[in-house]
Amino acid sequence: MCEPIFRQASNGDTQGIVGVVTGVLNSFGMEFDAVDTDADVLDVEANYNNSGGRFWVLTDLRGTIVGTVGIAKLSSDVCELRKMYLLPEWRGRGLGKHMLGEAIAFARSSGFEMIHLDTHTQMLTAIGLYRAHGFVERAGIVCDRCDLAFELTL
Repeated sequence: MCEPIFRQASNGDTQGIVGVVTGVLNSFGMEFDAVDTDADVLDVEANYNNSGGRFWVLTDLRGTIVGTVGIAKLSSDVCELRKMYLLPEWRGRGLGKHMLGEAIAFARSSGFEMIHLDTHTQMLTAIGLYRAHGFVERAGIVCDRCDLAFELTL
């Protein structure tokens, strides 16, 4: 496999982003929801990059998107980690740790004091990664398909 490239996403990446999100969700028995829960990835420039957040993709050298992660601004001091997904064949190489680290660093440098995230209990590897980075469980789930919420004080 080619070494991955981590870069800011644009709306030109929509098809690849949707492909990764759909593929990972399907592997957990969930579906992509273009009307509500996943509509944000249909316009990452408006929903992330131009509204105080950031959305990134991880690509191979051919430009194929293999991972995604976003930081969405919720308020002046709180953001949300969203759409942190990595295709199965790219897992186990420290890439999720790198993506999460970059997202946390962006949140911190942008002046956010807290990161929220919602996930599902089936996503055990991701939950372990979040906990290893200091995220703790919290009440108040935002995502319809999620049953577990975390927060990280920056």
